[in-house]
Amino acid sequence: MKKRFLLTLVTCLLIPCLSAVYADTVISSDNFNTDSSANYTLVRGGTDNDAVWAFDYSALSPAVPVAPRTTDGSTKGLALWVNHAGPNRSVMNVFTNNTLSGDYRITVDVYGWYTGTSGTTNEAQWGINHSGTKNINVWQIAGDPYVPDGQDGYYMTATIDGGFISSDYIFQAPAGTDFPGLTWGDATTNASYKPVEDPLFATTIFPSTGGVFGMQWVTIKMEYKNKILSVWFNGNKVWDYDDPADIYTSGKFLMGMEDDYGGSINVNEYTIFDNLLVEAIVIPTPTPTPTPTSIPLSCDRSWGLYE
Repeated sequence: MKKRFLLTLVTCLLIPCLSAVYADTVISSDNFNTDSSANYTLVRGGTDNDAVWAFDYSALSPAVPVAPRTTDGSTKGLALWVNHAGPNRSVMNVFTNNTLSGDYRITVDVYGWYTGTSGTTNEAQWGINHSGTKNINVWQIAGDPYVPDGQDGYYMTATIDGGFISSDYIFQAPAGTDFPGLTWGDATTNASYKPVEDPLFATTIFPSTGGVFGMQWVTIKMEYKNKILSVWFNGNKVWDYDDPADIYTSGKFLMGMEDDYGGSINVNEYTIFDNLLVEAIVIPTPTPTPTPTSIPLSCDRSWGLYE
């Protein structure tokens, strides 16, 4: 007995309405493998300091390992030092020449290298929206003869060896025309004021060093988006700051090192920067969601008989 079946093959192709794919735009980058000093401006506080490009940090003892975001295995970076001939109070600021504005992100690997015991006042620095003409120094106040020209921008410092009493981490933002307000965080006791995101951020993020910043690579990310500054250490947010007055909305990026007191010579401390990346944050314009009736269909029908 034969049976006939009417076979209907329907092939439909759904053509989606795709939105554009947005990607952040790279403004500049530097792996510091060569002398790129022409792209930066140095501002010194005192004379006992220096910045060395293409510094081979693997030659230090103990050696510094390859930075976490390095892709070619190189061990060269930008090395800063202060107070090697002292004792001298000293500051070294390195500013990018390009001025940043709008929404942007900066990512850089930082290593605070030291030998011996803690107790110095050597600090690594990084900041945004600076003029690039003023010397940035934590302890400057109005009328300070050491750095008499005031300060600007938003910046942070971290004591390399964790020995700065209750001031191992300082988050600074302008509280007036010259002198930034301070937010304190201690590496080991978490005393004093804390960053708003995590009161115990230091010991939480750096458990292997007991909260001390130095002798490890730390990837610093700073975002200035919608006039709000956010900062991450190794992917952990540690600070949000919304300046209600919007005093500094554009400027240059800072990499620095300082010794606030200069009570002893610090020949065994460096701040090393590697893999600087500056990106413009692209905020996409929302695309209206299409209604179901607007989704086009392309269909192919095939007819046949089967016995």
